[in-house]
Amino acid sequence: MADPLLQVQGVSKTFELGGALWARRWLQALDHVDLEIQRGQTLGIVGETGSGKSTVCRIVLGLVRPSAGRVIFDDQDITVLPAAQMRRVRRQMQAVFQDTSSAFNPRQTVREALLAPLEVHHVGSGEHRLDLVQEALQHVGLDVSFLDRHPHMLSGGQRQRVAIARAIILRPSLVVADEPTSALDVSVQARILNLFKEIQRELRLAYLFVSHNLGVIRYVSDVVAVMYLGRVVEAGPVERVFSAPQHPYTRALLEAIPHADPAKRQRDVPILGEIPSAYRMPSGCRFHSRCPVAMEICAREDPPLYPLGGGHHAACLWHDSRFSSGAPSWITVPHAPGVTT
Repeated sequence: MADPLLQVQGVSKTFELGGALWARRWLQALDHVDLEIQRGQTLGIVGETGSGKSTVCRIVLGLVRPSAGRVIFDDQDITVLPAAQMRRVRRQMQAVFQDTSSAFNPRQTVREALLAPLEVHHVGSGEHRLDLVQEALQHVGLDVSFLDRHPHMLSGGQRQRVAIARAIILRPSLVVADEPTSALDVSVQARILNLFKEIQRELRLAYLFVSHNLGVIRYVSDVVAVMYLGRVVEAGPVERVFSAPQHPYTRALLEAIPHADPAKRQRDVPILGEIPSAYRMPSGCRFHSRCPVAMEICAREDPPLYPLGGGHHAACLWHDSRFSSGAPSWITVPHAPGVTT
């Protein structure tokens, strides 16, 4: 396999909160996160609010520096780059965010919004820039009649199409999409998701796609990472993870999806209680206080990501060979840490 386009290696992020010195608190948003995206591939990240999904996006984009770890983009460690060099890298990585109403300057027309990245990165000039603007609009299914409109004259779906056009106009290698459809109506969401896939096929883009919607992640992703309290608890090919989840948190999320068919409604692995505070992380496995199949040792021992074969990993002690005899029926044959199948 070729070298990955993006590697997130052991990234941690701790935010220091304000206040008097004696009352200062620290919030650990990420803790030793490892992720990887191949060229032309979509990595989906899913998890509850507060799991660290958006922090990963900001660190990948260079908007926030990690407290530890590295981000390797196109064989270059971008966590140590000075601002001038990082600006050149950003031409190859663009973003689409959730809130379309605040994504644009209300005084700018669509034409001005799309010309801005070309001007910032000194791409083309005059007529060539306008050609690139029109081409970007065509990619997202809008015609030139939208060029002189202001954001308030567009629907939510149209604004998101313009946001996508702005992201792809520089022909980046990677687009970071942070909850890009959550503010849209369901019918509009479907069209936007199809648009993301069409553009990926045409331009060979890689996506880092963040959502709390499991259906969205399954539809757009090739691989998926499930996050909980700043950690990746399960990762692997999307169909493998969705069809045979190997972490109790992933399984509980999937079983919480509503089904019209009563026979498919399962609630044997419910999520118990509330998500713990990020200011005071639980000891051992971070999910143990909410896990219906937790063992006593789960409160003391922090599990690694156990390799399960086929690129599938899960951070659950039931995959440790020490506890194989009592594992739940849906857990696969356990493997010792560090053993790859």
